[in-house]
Amino acid sequence: MNYTKAVKHYNTNIQNKIRLIVFPYAGGSASVFKQWENFLSTDIEICPIQLPGREDRYHEKSFTEIESYIQEFSGYFQRLSDLPFVFFGHSLGALFCYEVCRYLEKNALPLPLHVFISGASPPRKFETNEIKEYTDEELKKELISLNGIPEEFKKNESLFKLFLPIIRSDIALVKTYNYIDDYKFSMPISVFGGALDKSVLLTDLKNWNRLANDYCKIYTFSGDHFFLFSEQDKLLSEINREMKYLLLV
Repeated sequence: MNYTKAVKHYNTNIQNKIRLIVFPYAGGSASVFKQWENFLSTDIEICPIQLPGREDRYHEKSFTEIESYIQEFSGYFQRLSDLPFVFFGHSLGALFCYEVCRYLEKNALPLPLHVFISGASPPRKFETNEIKEYTDEELKKELISLNGIPEEFKKNESLFKLFLPIIRSDIALVKTYNYIDDYKFSMPISVFGGALDKSVLLTDLKNWNRLANDYCKIYTFSGDHFFLFSEQDKLLSEINREMKYLLLV
């Protein structure tokens, strides 16, 4: 594992006092979060995780089990924890947030000061036949309905076929996930959702309360499952505000 490929550093400067570690959504790549440096304070370094199989890790085999990712994360965590840090995870990334926090706490390692959960239902055990088996065309339609596919991939079948293995490996991460109900966040969490998101409802967002020992606040924004792009300025305003507060306490 090459650290410079696995973890990206944006908004990096001598003023950085806190680090925002970003876990990607299914099919997501680190570079989509680079524009966040235009919205967040110079105090905040943005560190999106780059999973294998995408962008400059394209030739690496994608993970199909979350345990494989936890093992890789443990290998570079020390280099990320030299500053105070928080986690952000959207959709599949929220599951990473939960499992990484669980791993850190069980191993008595430094913990994030705050966790931002976005566009996700709480983790749970999935039944074997619960996750639908999609044909390529069905999967494309589903991704389009969620606004979860880049515009150029909709129009270019060759590009979409390059994107398919990434999405399928991320679906496998969910299918093979073994939820163990033995952990609650010990740090405050904020939960974000889109009012028009048909895959994650307000009741799903509120259910994160059962995994919180401390502060848990729910925010909803206009937009669908990918409100983190359509409502980016409002979302990042909330993150910026919370992180500025963390620097004061």
